[in-house]
Amino acid sequence: PSGKSVLLRSRFEDHFELAIRDLTTGQQKIVHRAPRPQLAISWSPDGENVIFQQKSQGPHYELYLITVSSGDIRKLDVPPSSSARQPLLWSPDSSSVVYTAAEKMHTPIPLCSIFIVDPSGVNPARVLKDKIRADALYAWSPDGMQLVLVPDVEKPDLLRFSREGQVLQQ
Repeated sequence: PSGKSVLLRSRFEDHFELAIRDLTTGQQKIVHRAPRPQLAISWSPDGENVIFQQKSQGPHYELYLITVSSGDIRKLDVPPSSSARQPLLWSPDSSSVVYTAAEKMHTPIPLCSIFIVDPSGVNPARVLKDKIRADALYAWSPDGMQLVLVPDVEKPDLLRFSREGQVLQQ
């Protein structure tokens, strides 16, 4: 986010790594190593956290958060998804993340639920349950107070939600 470092994802024969490289010094710090890949990686705008999805032992993807300064990593207590297709989208002030969770990916275009969660992972707000397509588009307003969503790209209706998940406009 500051432009002074970059987040790298590497694949090795038996594991995957996330590392942060300081662009001035060239020093690199490994922040996560795992046997399964990290997907949909997103660095918070304030530079304090990195969030990503990782395949669990079963058929789902789970959400993890790394605190960059300490290297602490924790699995967020949020509903898992059977897909890691959509981006994890931080609000401009880094206080919330939007993500989608698909329960079944066996349809041509699966339906997903969309969630807004704070970095603690406590009490994710489900904005829509099984109502948006996996290829839906969404974005935060510049002030981070609203989420704008196009749930079906073939019928471009806009929906607006508060960051708490309340419908503002349909």
